[in-house]
Parts: sequence; structure tokens; C-alpha cells
Amino acid sequence: MDTADKNLNVQARASVFYIFSNLLSKGFVFIFTPIFARILSAEALGIYSLYVSWLGIFTVISTLEMHGNITYRALLTFDSDESFLSTAFISVGSISSVLLSIYILFRDSFNAITGLTTPLTVIMLLQIFLNASEGFIFAKKRFSYNYKWVCTLNIIMGIITPILSIILIYFFGLSYLSRILSPLFVSVAFILPHTLHFLGKRRIFNKKIYRHLFALSIPMLPHFIFLSLMANGDKIIISQILGSEAVGTYSIAYSVAYILMPLTQGASSSLFPWLTRHSGKECKSDVRVAFDYILPFSMLLAGAFLLITPELYLFVGGEKFKDGLASVYPLSLSVIFLFLSNLISSVNACHKKRDVVISTLISFLVGASCVLPLVNALGIIGGAIASLLAYITLFSLNLYFSYKSLGFLMINAGTLIASLLLIGIYAPISFISRTSLPLRIILLVILIIGALYILKGKKKNFRRLKKA
Repeated sequence: MDTADKNLNVQARASVFYIFSNLLSKGFVFIFTPIFARILSAEALGIYSLYVSWLGIFTVISTLEMHGNITYRALLTFDSDESFLSTAFISVGSISSVLLSIYILFRDSFNAITGLTTPLTVIMLLQIFLNASEGFIFAKKRFSYNYKWVCTLNIIMGIITPILSIILIYFFGLSYLSRILSPLFVSVAFILPHTLHFLGKRRIFNKKIYRHLFALSIPMLPHFIFLSLMANGDKIIISQILGSEAVGTYSIAYSVAYILMPLTQGASSSLFPWLTRHSGKECKSDVRVAFDYILPFSMLLAGAFLLITPELYLFVGGEKFKDGLASVYPLSLSVIFLFLSNLISSVNACHKKRDVVISTLISFLVGASCVLPLVNALGIIGGAIASLLAYITLFSLNLYFSYKSLGFLMINAGTLIASLLLIGIYAPISFISRTSLPLRIILLVILIIGALYILKGKKKNFRRLKKA
């Protein structure tokens, strides 16, 4: 077996392990979601959902998203430097300390805006630092294809977190605080020791790495901020207009729709390093072939998920949250378009960061301009529709800007049009026929036939992709 085949086998095993570990850890959390939906009130779930939304927004501000895709790009230069992780920890820690100081000085104003208490905000900032540390450590391991360590720890943490939440509810009488404190305790137990270990090394700081991380993240900061606002703004608006109970119902719809996230995150984790290495114009044919497979399979995944959505939602939320079922459909498609957008933008960011920022800004403005009137007119499903419109815009603009920078469409026009038409027709019909399982099965068979037809005749391209 030659070196290329060995590398392919390593990447293939890594992809399978990443997806499997994400499915197992997130799936374990999902198993407990029906329990939380039944033992916690809609208001408690709404408060927790609001906390998670602000955590997502403050994560961008206090970490500059260094622990995400930025890390992969930085590792292209500093993979072999032993001080990479400790420098990354110090970089995020310094920003978090400044943000904490600012918050303490103006906490009353911050609390009035967020609706959170001071203890919750301090807990949130600590959780953000630990999450960033986890992101750095996992990215470093994934970049070197040390997938077994990452997957094992990911699964262990995913299993312990919901169990600990249940214990905190039943034995200590905690409500939404159980959901907030359990991931913090797990991060302190498993991530903090690794962080301190790397910080305890003799050479812990490298100015070149420090400057490189900031040089990569600062130009992309507006992109990350707008992306975070797109992901969390709908829940914040619903909270302000309809109240915590409505957010609680909406959070159940989110939980069901985002079951797709472990699959897309697992695929992204394995594809990001490959796309980063193949972002040059000389690799354009390989990237195009890869997306020709990714798009149809993504649409097929969405279609299969929509088939079981009514039964899945009833299992998770029960009759108590039945009003949120309709929101699952647009939210599920949002996950798919976000996944595709992130893959495309990971290539765009290697060429023109400004294009990535512009596409995210416009997409945010589309969602922001729609969410208020839609929520007022339609209720919580209005937030889901606004979110979908924003992510469709993001996908379209990222594809357009990739065409401008690379000189070719990353996805064949025929594959693109056929896939979008297929899911565009399938999704609304699936929603209309949600009370008829036989009809939904027939629709899925049609979708599978359509996807196979799109992929027909691409075996030669797949063999070429393997060689890449």
C-alpha cells in the first residue's frame, strides 16, 4: 500500500470515528432530552435556552473563534511547535480576563440586556474558556489524526453530562441550573487538567503563534459575530416578544432539528483539514468533485430526517410541546445549509476573507429584517423561517464568492439545481403529509431515486477524489 492509500485510510477511519463519537455523545444527550422536557417546565427550558444563546454570542467575543476553523489553518504552520496549545490558551485567557473585568464594571447594564444574573454570567465566561480549551486540544489531536483519543474523551463527556444534570435535579432540587452546571463540572474534571498540563510546560508562550492566531481571527471576527447572531438571535427575539415559555417550546424544536448536527459536525471535523490543505486553485477539480458528492448526500440526509420528524418530535416533547413541531422543518434545513455554507467558507477564507464577512453580514441582515415581523405574525415558527432564509442566503453568497475567487463553481450547476429542486419540493410536501406515514415513505423513496440519479455516472470522479 503506497503512502497516498495509507493517508486515505487514516482519513477515512478518522471520519468514521469522528461521526460515530459525535453521534454517540450527542445521541446520549438526546436520549435524556425527553426526560428534561417532562421534568422541567417550559419556562425553565426557556431560561436555559436563553443562557445557551448568550453563551454562543459571548464565545465569539471572548475567544475570537480561535478554537474553531482558525486553529486548523494555524496548525498548517505551527503543527510541530510544542508551545502551540499553551500559547492558544493564554491568548483566549487574556481576552476572557479583559471581558470579565469590563463585565464587572458594567454588570448592571449587561444584565439588563441579557436577562441573566451576575453568577450565571460569570459561570458562562468560565465555561467559554474551558470550551475554547477543549476546541484547541481536540483540533490539535484531530489535525494529527489522533482520532481515538478525541473520540473516547468526547463520548465519556457526552455520557456523563446529562447524567449529572439528572442527579442535580433529583438530589439537589436544581432546575435550569442543572443544565448549566453539569457541563461546567465535566469540563473542569476532564478539560482543565489537560489545559494546566500544557500551561505547565517549560516553553509555554510563542509570540509568533500569538500574532498568527490574532492575524487569522481578527479579519474574520465580524463574520463570526454575525454568524453567532444568526444562530442565536431568533431565540433572543422570541424570548423578548413571546416570553420564556415560548422559548422553551422553541428549544424542543431546536433539540429535535439539531439531531442532525452531530452528523454534520463529524463530517465537518474530518473535511475541514482536507479542504484547508486543498484550498489552492491547483486543487479545484478535487474540491469540486468532493462537493458534487456532499450536496446530494446532505439533501438525502435532510429528507430521511424529515420522514421521521413527527414521530421523533412526539417522543422528545410529547403533547406538552406539540406547538413546536412545525418549527422543526425549517430548522432542520437550516442545519444542512449551515453545514454546506461552513464547508464553502472554509475554502473562501483561504483566499478572500472579505467575501466571507460580506456574505455573513448580508445573511444576518436578511434574517434580522425578517425575524421580528415573522415572529409577530406567525409565532415561534416565524423565527425558524427567518433562520432558514438567512442560511439559504449564506449558502448562496458563499457559493457566489467562491466562484469569484476560484473562477469556477465548487458544485456542478446540474448537481446544484437538481439537488435544491429535489429538497425544495420534498420538504413542503413532507410537512403537508406529516400525518400520513405511508405517503412520507413514498416521498423518501422518490428522494432516494432522485439522489441516486444525480450521483449516476460519477464513479470515475470518485476514484480521482480518492487519489487526492
